[in-house]
Amino acid sequence: MGYNRQVNLETLTPVIDPEGMHVESYRMLHEHKDGGSCEPHFRSLWMVKIVGQKAPVTLIMDTTIEAYEFNTMNSSDLPSEKDQEDMLDQQIMEKLQNA
Repeated sequence: MGYNRQVNLETLTPVIDPEGMHVESYRMLHEHKDGGSCEPHFRSLWMVKIVGQKAPVTLIMDTTIEAYEFNTMNSSDLPSEKDQEDMLDQQIMEKLQNA
């Protein structure tokens, strides 16, 4: 691929917080690398939680469209507000039963 803003996963994976919230703030279709045309891909800007840090860091990265779609979700993929309330009620009940 060789995109201009390709992320080194060997460097990022050990430091990204798997329990953290990672928020995309911008995405665009991009079709250039090293000043020339290339296959379409996404360039996106993220606020990423790093292990041991309170404040997020900014990460700008280029990814294939397929990798982006496989590894991200949007709000329509999340449970509804009612389902979230039901899940929380269930968690509370389980904690009370196990106390």
